[in-house]
Amino acid sequence: MPPSHSYCQVFSGLIREHWSDLNAFTRTAHFERNEVIFSVGDLPGAMYLIELGCVKLSQLSPDGEEKIMGILQKGDIVGEVCLCKKGPRENQAVALESVDVTAFRVNGLLQVLQSKPEMVFSLVMIFCARMLECHDKVASLAFDEVRGRLVKEMLRLSELAASQGERNSVELPVHLTHQELANLVSTTRDNVTRIMNEFRKDGLVDYSREKIVIFPDKLEKYLRLLGA
Repeated sequence: MPPSHSYCQVFSGLIREHWSDLNAFTRTAHFERNEVIFSVGDLPGAMYLIELGCVKLSQLSPDGEEKIMGILQKGDIVGEVCLCKKGPRENQAVALESVDVTAFRVNGLLQVLQSKPEMVFSLVMIFCARMLECHDKVASLAFDEVRGRLVKEMLRLSELAASQGERNSVELPVHLTHQELANLVSTTRDNVTRIMNEFRKDGLVDYSREKIVIFPDKLEKYLRLLGA
């Protein structure tokens, strides 16, 4: 499980503990797949706790090309940068499936945090963990070829599964299109399709229009052979 997710779980527990202080500053919202939670250029008025479903966090180039920065799940927070940065948002959050969130108004949340040092510390740990995860992604982009990046991202996604079960096979908890996988590993859709076909032929993955199943032990062995 990504370290930031574990810290988000701690923070969500603190939210429940101090709900009476936060309730006045919250609202709930529901989104279906491909609906936008917040967009580039939006004024950052709220931070969100994902109550159900998975969300992709993306950066957009000036010509609209998407780079997926991360896949977030139930228990994660998203949009937290608004707590320390004024001005319009520089990324966007989009639902990958049916998603429920609790939105915390920034001004109200900051007011509560002034008297809750344990919540501030928890947020600091989330920021630090996500910064280190970004460093790992930058290193992977710099040193891994596309196959290695794709394998690492699928293994990360497998860690989001609610129940790992046996290590022989894991169904990814959210189905990503080949274009979304390409946006996640910074390559083209055609390249992802070709590599995924190779992986399926070699027995490393199996997939359909509805789901992607990976075989973690085989993928980790493949990574070792790549030297990634």
